[in-house]
Amino acid sequence: MWHRVLRTAIYLGFLLGTLPETSLRAESGHNAWLRFARLDVPAAKMYETLPTTVVVLGHSVVLESAEKELTRGIKQMLEKNVRAEPDSPQENSFILGTLKEVQAAIPEIRNNHKIANDAFWLIKRQAQGFPRVIITGSTDRGVLYGVFAFLSKIARNESIAKLDELQEPYAPIRWVTSGTISTAALNADTPDARSSSIMAPFVTT
Repeated sequence: MWHRVLRTAIYLGFLLGTLPETSLRAESGHNAWLRFARLDVPAAKMYETLPTTVVVLGHSVVLESAEKELTRGIKQMLEKNVRAEPDSPQENSFILGTLKEVQAAIPEIRNNHKIANDAFWLIKRQAQGFPRVIITGSTDRGVLYGVFAFLSKIARNESIAKLDELQEPYAPIRWVTSGTISTAALNADTPDARSSSIMAPFVTT
């Protein structure tokens, strides 16, 4: 249950900030933020070449959530299965991990300035001889936010052909205790932590 509430809290922040009001009315309130609607055939055709494998660099509850949300969202919207691999395969793949981990594994991925806490970077380029869709961030949380931003692009049928987008929060993301919503994956290693989220908007740089 706590994992579903975590997903709701984070994705709702992106949903309310990016989707037009008419899109929000198209589905029930429950469906609008707990699942991704399947794209029709013409819209889905744009994403035919998306990877079918994902590699996660690092180990944490947050990164595990990021992987699960990526595979779930793509499955629901595109009916495409994405399988996890322990190492970068010799094929098109998603790479998830903090910028430090990504740069250690793929030295050609460089960012010339320090990015803010919880910022994320969405990149599509050749790396290690194969096409990669890289979702990275300054922190594990940034990676998770990046996954939701990437999925929201697909939900809005945006092109990702030349993806290279860095987003940083206007202000630090704050979490205040309320005793009602569990966002433990962002705050602790146990689902017993209870808090509600106040998410800062992101700015593209």
